[in-house]
Amino acid sequence: MYHNLVQSHLDRYKASFLSATAKSGRITELASLLEISSPSLTELQHALHEAIHASHANVVSLLLANGADPNLRDSTGNNALHVAALLGNLEVCSLFLKHESARDLLNALNDDGFTPFDVSFENGHFAIAQQIKNVMDNANFNLSDDGFEEELQELQDELELEEQVTVSRGGESPPCFQNDDGDCDSLLSHSEQDSLYSQSEHEAVETSKGRNLSKERESERIHETLLLLNALQEENFSLKEKLRTQEVRTANAQNALIVMEKQLAEKEETIQRFETIVNGENLNQLSLDNLNNAEEQLLESIERIRKQKQIMIESKLSAQEEKSCCVICQCEAKSILLLPCRHLCVCDGCSKREELVNCPLCRTFISERISTYM
Repeated sequence: MYHNLVQSHLDRYKASFLSATAKSGRITELASLLEISSPSLTELQHALHEAIHASHANVVSLLLANGADPNLRDSTGNNALHVAALLGNLEVCSLFLKHESARDLLNALNDDGFTPFDVSFENGHFAIAQQIKNVMDNANFNLSDDGFEEELQELQDELELEEQVTVSRGGESPPCFQNDDGDCDSLLSHSEQDSLYSQSEHEAVETSKGRNLSKERESERIHETLLLLNALQEENFSLKEKLRTQEVRTANAQNALIVMEKQLAEKEETIQRFETIVNGENLNQLSLDNLNNAEEQLLESIERIRKQKQIMIESKLSAQEEKSCCVICQCEAKSILLLPCRHLCVCDGCSKREELVNCPLCRTFISERISTYM
């Protein structure tokens, strides 16, 4: 499970690195990464959109050549051409319009129901909108089936209506038409024009607010995504460091275990050989040098045993002497029994001291002193 978690974080790190190289325009590194790895379509899509946002047309071309699918959508339903049209990147749009899936890209609707043409036109990128229209015309697209003609007509009607209202607001004569008598009748009354103008202004303000709100939400989502990506990268780095530390500890433990096993085997062999020599078994199988070495080892062991025995004997004698010495002078042997506590703890000389009126051990008043012989 830990391995799967590490692998998952490594995959995320690889995807983020792919997107980072695409965003920064490091095309050489990106080409090497595409050559040594097999990124998924989702990873390629993320890298493609990063390159579009950074306006790296050469990176976009490289990703398309390596299998990136421009038809894949982002969180708002935009394909690659939607994004390029939104950003107003004419060079990048040209690449997608030459792509084999250009028809699907042009006909696609995002979550707001907009085609790439709508997006470019709504954001004021008229050169891109004209280029898209030219491509559709040259390719004999059926615009009426996909609603392009209706949308264009609606936009033209709206522009004409805005021009009419603007003219009327500027004090000029309102739009008119000629009746049968050749007189010019107003198309709209002043009150109707004012109402229409106010309504148009309100709709324009609401549309602008909606766009600003959408952009703010998109900016917040991008910020949250970047924060999440940074957190994942830090977590991935931390996990890699922990894994590296664990691997080093495991390697050190394995080496230490090997050394200990070797030392244990040598000790066991030495003990077995020593026991064989001590027991006098199979001595005829040993060489003269081995016998001499064994004899020296045995003599050294015997000498160490003798010294240890001597130390233990002297320690016991010292303890016994300490027990038999007077507790006051620590020199003479204990020989006086004190009553009534019956402690034998002082020598004859110390018992005659005038200041000794209480037993040195229990502090009982001394009523009588009796000499003993041991």
